Parts: sequence; structure tokens; C-alpha cells
Amino acid sequence: ISACLVGSEMCIRDRPCCIGRSLRVFSIIIPTYNSEKYIAHTLDKLLSCLYFEEDEIIVINDGSTDSTAQILKGYQNHAQIKIINQTNKGVSAARNLGMSLMSPETKLVTFIDDSDYVSTNFFKEASRFFLKYPYIKLASAPILIRKGHTLSAQNLNYRFQQRRHVVDITQQYQDIQYHIGGMVFRKSLFTHHKYTFDETIDFWEDAKFINTILLDVKSYGLIKHVNYFYNRDDYRSLSINSWKDQNRYAPHIVKNYLELIQRSTDLYGRVLPYIQYLVVLHYLNYILEHNQGYLNLKYIQDNTRFNIETKVLLQYISIEMIDALPIDNCYKHILYQHKGMVFPAEKDYKKINIIVHHYHWGSRELHFSLSQEAFDMSDSTQIYIDSHGKLKARAMLIHDKPLIILGVKVKNFSRKTFQIRLPRYRLLIGGYFRIIDNERGVKMNIYNPSLGMRMLKKLMYSIKYYSVSSRRNKEVS
Repeated sequence: ISACLVGSEMCIRDRPCCIGRSLRVFSIIIPTYNSEKYIAHTLDKLLSCLYFEEDEIIVINDGSTDSTAQILKGYQNHAQIKIINQTNKGVSAARNLGMSLMSPETKLVTFIDDSDYVSTNFFKEASRFFLKYPYIKLASAPILIRKGHTLSAQNLNYRFQQRRHVVDITQQYQDIQYHIGGMVFRKSLFTHHKYTFDETIDFWEDAKFINTILLDVKSYGLIKHVNYFYNRDDYRSLSINSWKDQNRYAPHIVKNYLELIQRSTDLYGRVLPYIQYLVVLHYLNYILEHNQGYLNLKYIQDNTRFNIETKVLLQYISIEMIDALPIDNCYKHILYQHKGMVFPAEKDYKKINIIVHHYHWGSRELHFSLSQEAFDMSDSTQIYIDSHGKLKARAMLIHDKPLIILGVKVKNFSRKTFQIRLPRYRLLIGGYFRIIDNERGVKMNIYNPSLGMRMLKKLMYSIKYYSVSSRRNKEVS
């Protein structure tokens, strides 16, 4: 099947059509800086999967100081590649320049980073999608993250498992979009409305660009059965290096989060739940434990502006939105604090489970902790085995792993590990633990499932994981 665009209409024929007309559909814009290790691979991959004879690749060499420029000379005579050299101005300026150089015949635009690539069917399926949904202005494709020799799905790929092909951000507020990789845009967005990347920021410029557009058009498409391959091995990745920059802290909140909030308010008279969810989910990067090693604390602890802007930001985030976040309660507790409120931890006490770490069959010692819903329990909490209403052995604390957030120790009872002597039959058939927190006024029983039930759950999880992994590998191949 070949396709062409005539005016604003796309037609599909079973043979080459419109002889003498341009078949140009896609402009692929690639900003590059010191990419001698990847740029040739990226260009060769793209050339092998372009769908239309006159698709164009626009490469903006943003002042590279390595051999990138020399490598690009090998492509300068290729009919489908434009190479532009400029002094170093940043990725946003490079993308904006590329947009200004698009062919008049271009109808669809995508941006690809200089170490990434797409699946062979990407351009064909994207063209078909925009033909089928003429009212859609932009669409997203699934991202697979390549690290070493492994591939993993981006956490937003669940959207492509759903039946719908269009996301309405006023209805599906959790289906956020923030990565430029895999995004395809109608060129008319840029010729009629002049959307551009913000050249005053060095981080989150793609999320701001995408969501500025989405606040206007209110929907985006889902291009399924294709992939965008994101190279996590690239040492130049802004997601890691940006933590060193002071603009990643208070200025980021003001220039990105609060500007999107203001735009939503100007357009709709309120902060849409979609924008609330997008913003607060990204703010969490400051407080999630796995990011603490990246943070430059002098821009947080020694900068009162960060705390001030955080409080301003969270004024626009509803309690309902915080409660809906897929995070542990200890993090919700921190967000509540920034809003000057107390997180009602006790409402989830009934969800507390026993987390088994280890059982020694010889000594009959069980090492365990309580699930994250117990984070707010007092340090004086006592845990016993409950045998028909009688308290037997008492658990002893053997380890307390500290939780350090933004340089401050955060209380979290669920990180304590306990040891208790548990009869073998109790492990096999299950039983109850008694939790007593006199400081909180809590006395409750928690059921510890039998070993058989635990093994069955692990087996079911393993089967599900294997099934998903196998399907993903088939899609990649």
C-alpha cells in the first residue's frame, strides 16, 4: 500500500499514485550534540523504515565538539537528509530551527533524539492513524527503554493495552503524556498556531510543549503496535544530568509546573485534574527515595525559594488528587504536610499486611515487617502472635532502615524489621498477629496467610510476568 497527501486529504491506493506530485508526508527532526557514538546508527535505522519516498530527516547539529559533524558529512548528499549546523543553543532552539525548515509539503512531524530510533512500521502506522482520525492533531506511540541488552516498557505503556484509540484529557486525567519520543504531530499545529519549544528552559521542555498543545486541543491519539526505542545508556541523558543544575529546582516549578497551571486556569477557569495529576506526579521526583542520591541538596535545604514554590504549587493540587496517586502513604504524608494538613493514616490501618522476609526452619524464627500502610505507627508499637485471643511470643526489633527525604529523616514504621519465634505449623496454616499501638489507640489483628497461599500468589505473579515479557519480546522482534 502506498499513500499520498493531496491538499488536506490523504488517499490510499494499491499502487503508486499522483505521479509528478510530491509524496512527502513526514518531517523527522533530530537535534544532535556530541553524538559521535550514536548518530550514524540512528540515521541508518530511520532511513531503513521511512514510508514515503520524499520523507525528510532534518538534523540540527547543535555545536558538537566531537566528530559528530564529520560523521554527518557522510550523509549530506542523501536526498532525504538535511543537515544544519549551528552554534550551541540547546535542544529547544535546535528543534525550533528544525520546525522552521520543514518542507511545505510536510503533513506530519516527529522528533527523535540522536541516540534513539523507531520500529520499522512506525511511519506507516502513524500515517494510517492520522488518516483514520482526521480530527486528531497529535498522537503518542509506546516507548521501550533500552538499557544494555535489555528492553523494558515505559510506565505509561498501559494506555496502549486499552481498547480506545483516543485519550480525552478532560475525562481520562491519569493518561498523561510528557515524553517527546514517539509523539507525532500534524504540521498544521505549527503553521496555524506557532507552537514552539521554550528556549529559556533546559529541562521538561518537551512535556511543557506537548501539554501546552493538549490544553488547547484536549485530546491525543494512541498509535498502537509500533515502538519508539529510548536509549537509557546515553550518558548525556538530561534526566540524570539535570539534577546538577539549580534550574531543576525552584525555577523548574515556576517556569514549567506553575505556567501550565496558569494556562489551564486561563482557558478553563480551573486547574484541570489532568494538569494536577501531571504536575504532582512529576513533583514526586524530588521526594521519591530512589532519586535522593541524584539531588543537589544545596538547592533545596539552603534555598527557601524551593520550599515556598512547593507550597504555592500544592495549593493547586486537591486532596482527592493526592489520595489518588499510586505512591506509598509516607509520600502522601509529605505532600499533606506541604499543604499544612495531616494525612489520615489511620484510615488505611485495616489494609496492613505482614511482609515475610525470611523463615529459618531450624530455629523457627520469622523475620518480617509491616506493609507501607503502617508507616505512621508509633515506635512503641508492640507485635505479638495471637493464639485464640491469647498473646504468645512478642516480636523483637532487629533492624530499622532509615528513610531520608530531602536530607531529612522521615519516620516510617514499615521499614522496621522484626523477629519472632513462630511454630512451623503456624507458617503452614497461617494465623493472626496482634498489633498494639497505645500511643495511636490502635489494637488490631492481622492475618498472616499460610505458606501455601503465599507460594500460590507468587506462582500466579510469575506466570503473569512471564506472559507479559514473552509478548513484549515478540513485539520487539
